[in-house]
Amino acid sequence: MGMTTRRFPFFLALIIGLAGMLTACGGGASGTERPAPEPRYELIVTTKDWSGWLPQDAPQPGPQTARLTVRPQASLTVSTVSGPLTLTIAEVREDSVVIESDTPLAAQSTSGSEWSVGDQTRRWEIREGGEIRAITPTLDGGTELRMTLEPLADGGQR
Repeated sequence: MGMTTRRFPFFLALIIGLAGMLTACGGGASGTERPAPEPRYELIVTTKDWSGWLPQDAPQPGPQTARLTVRPQASLTVSTVSGPLTLTIAEVREDSVVIESDTPLAAQSTSGSEWSVGDQTRRWEIREGGEIRAITPTLDGGTELRMTLEPLADGGQR
């Protein structure tokens, strides 16, 4: 065996050892992560149950409002006629937020006068000051949701 062959295992062990020490000391890619940005928005969700079975002059239940400080993966569960509905912040973009629901919802038509019960989605994008209106996809009773994205009242100092 020549001198080069005997040194190869030594250098290989040295390189592996140094790589392990760098990783243990935080010298790897995890040391370059940026801190999460301060939250800037609040998602406001208003729900209102309705029923087609009540007489027209009967009072419908009043609206309920819940608020969520927008952070990636933050979630909010609201009550609906069909059961609990969880909304999760899937993405926080520069000028919008992407929301995902655990249950498909029907969107309001662009004219705002009809519900598109056959067109359901679980993913929504909303901009600051924007509004999304959706319902649980039922025909005889359900829950209407109104989601708005507003700047935090304290300017994000939470």
